[in-house]
Amino acid sequence: MNTILYLWNYVFCLSFLGFFSPALAQESVDAQDSLALATLFQMTGGENWRESWDMNLPVVTWVGVSVNEGRVTDLVLRSNNLTGGIPADLGLLTELKTLDFSNNRLSGQIPFDLFQLNNLVLLNLSGNNLNGEIPADVEKLQNLRNLSVGNNQLSGNIPRQMGNLPKLEFLAIASNQLTGNLPPELGNLRNLLVFSASNNQIEGTIPESFANLRNLRTLSLSDNLIEPSVLERWNERLLRR
Repeated sequence: MNTILYLWNYVFCLSFLGFFSPALAQESVDAQDSLALATLFQMTGGENWRESWDMNLPVVTWVGVSVNEGRVTDLVLRSNNLTGGIPADLGLLTELKTLDFSNNRLSGQIPFDLFQLNNLVLLNLSGNNLNGEIPADVEKLQNLRNLSVGNNQLSGNIPRQMGNLPKLEFLAIASNQLTGNLPPELGNLRNLLVFSASNNQIEGTIPESFANLRNLRTLSLSDNLIEPSVLERWNERLLRR
């Protein structure tokens, strides 16, 4: 209860300053966005970040935060010593286009609320300690071009719903504990340039539907349970393009 009161008091103070100061009024940030950022700071050890936020200053001055017309559009806090879990309240940042929390110490599962961020173009959660499965709800991110969740502890199968991301160009899921076969639906990713899934426990073969990936330039599947001869044949096909 004290944490909730703190966060709402913080948001109220931001609104108060923005209302009474002409300079800050032009920099005011939507109340729900401010609440989401304050929750992030509180839940991921903000006071111990390498580059922390001064909660007494306007949101637009905070490192890694970009604002356009009062809404947060980019949140880039890579290599900043974030700890704990990713708060579900980030789902309030509905105008967010870039979310980069790579190379921190975040743990727990990827919250489903992130997949409500329909404007996301880049989602980078690589280099953390995240576990659980990659949610099938990832298919809701229809504007996504870059999905990077490598170097975590994610498990389970690669969701076939990943094949429903029409704009995806870069898919990095390497160095996890993913199992099962490559879904044939990934062959629907006609704009895919890079697919990196090495160092997992993926088995079987490479679906023939991958032949539809006309723009694919890098296919990294080493250190899995796929026959090396299969990988060689596919890499040769890429070289012949």
